[in-house]
Amino acid sequence: MTGSKDEEGSAVGVATATNGKNQQWKIIYVDESKDQIKGLNKDFGFHVNRPFYMVSALPMNRVIECIGNSHLQIKRWTKGRVAQQFVFDSKSKTIGSHYWKGRAIDIPNNGKNRDLRYTTTNSRWW
Repeated sequence: MTGSKDEEGSAVGVATATNGKNQQWKIIYVDESKDQIKGLNKDFGFHVNRPFYMVSALPMNRVIECIGNSHLQIKRWTKGRVAQQFVFDSKSKTIGSHYWKGRAIDIPNNGKNRDLRYTTTNSRWW
């Protein structure tokens, strides 16, 4: 998140790696099933098309949420809010919203921008 602040509505962005809590996230699958391994993409470590939350390691444990169809912010977890759920697409190798289908997390300006946005899937890796 921008500015390393654990504040509701803070923008999610890219920064130089510091390994601080503000740059650490857990992946928690929506169904929390421990025995489901079908669909695991071993190269990327994600279950294919299985919804998950991206949870901050900061004290408030906020999650990333898609605001509108292009902005990412940290928000308090809300049970059942699909805009806070993401899926891994094995075909495009991207992380997309479970709500905004056909869109994926992107780093603008050929990966040189500090902000993250949500845009039409382009399958490019920076």
